Amino acid sequence: MTPRGKERSFGKVLVRLLENDLGQRFSSFATRSWHKAYDVIVEYIEEGLQQSYKQDPVTGITDAEKALVQESWDLLKPDLLGLRRKIFTKFLVDFVEDFIALMKTDLGDEFTPLAESAWKKAFDIMIATIEQGQRVGS
Repeated sequence: MTPRGKERSFGKVLVRLLENDLGQRFSSFATRSWHKAYDVIVEYIEEGLQQSYKQDPVTGITDAEKALVQESWDLLKPDLLGLRRKIFTKFLVDFVEDFIALMKTDLGDEFTPLAESAWKKAFDIMIATIEQGQRVGS
């Protein structure tokens, strides 16, 4: 059964329920009117769905996707500074080990345990400063 067929079946069931529940008070005119009304509602829903999946020719983004992006942006906007801190802190935390490994590879024995410890401490201070909302170097 096609989606349209399922919608029509649901409409028939809805009308039949109304007929059974209301009995003689639900006339043949009411039955035809409900079928017509249901068809109009289904057409509007289908048209709306088609519009929400229609892609913008420039961006390739649908209206539904645009709405989700806008909603997400509205949620993030009030705390952009906090979000920036979180992203940068995550980057620094992930970067520290890669940086230390690179220094060991490039400098070999010249990169002493004391130098490694100093660099790690410097990164820890930068990360703590950023997490506290202060500017590094302030």
